[in-house]
Amino acid sequence: MIFSEQLSKFRKEANLTQEGLAEKCDVSRQAVAKWESGESFPDIYKVSKIAKIFDVSLEALIWGECQQVTEKEIAKKIYVLFTENMESLRTCLLTDGHMSNKELVTKLRAEIKRSRLFFSKRL
Repeated sequence: MIFSEQLSKFRKEANLTQEGLAEKCDVSRQAVAKWESGESFPDIYKVSKIAKIFDVSLEALIWGECQQVTEKEIAKKIYVLFTENMESLRTCLLTDGHMSNKELVTKLRAEIKRSRLFFSKRL
């Protein structure tokens, strides 16, 4: 289970004991030990709190490094779409849009919305 491995890794990187993390999450040390061993999983509110404690995204906490590659790929795709089509986008925005440019704007908007799922407040 990736979450348990990530939790242990982030806790150790932050130089926190299981007891220290337990205090910050308002749970027992045994609960943290069970999360790290994969015996149980915290509720969504605790997972969100843990992500904030370690200043990481939920995706990084739950899925690990493999998800961060996806974030980079999405950011690159948005950047490439934007730079390749900057003049068309500018024209579309200035002239209130043409049919061909509307498709571009829709595609760009969809990628930006998708990226928000991964980047949350980091954008």
